[in-house]
Amino acid sequence: MNPSPYRTAAEEPGDFVRPDSDRGLELLPFFALLWLASIARVVAVLALGESFGSEATLALLAVVLLPWLARQELAAAASAICTR
Repeated sequence: MNPSPYRTAAEEPGDFVRPDSDRGLELLPFFALLWLASIARVVAVLALGESFGSEATLALLAVVLLPWLARQELAAAASAICTR
């Protein structure tokens, strides 16, 4: 059944495969910048003796979790650097 005579049914998209040469490398600068800003915020909280509010807690979580989330991108960047 076609709901509109002016439209055709869409074909099912195939699986998109990203080339291995640039896999995840475009996100690496973003992860690095966010990680460095989070480290600066956590160090500032500890140096000033502030209590850990929501912002500092999220920064601490980013310091801990961003390397884990970016592990595939970091591995791809390391292998790209080593093969050059």
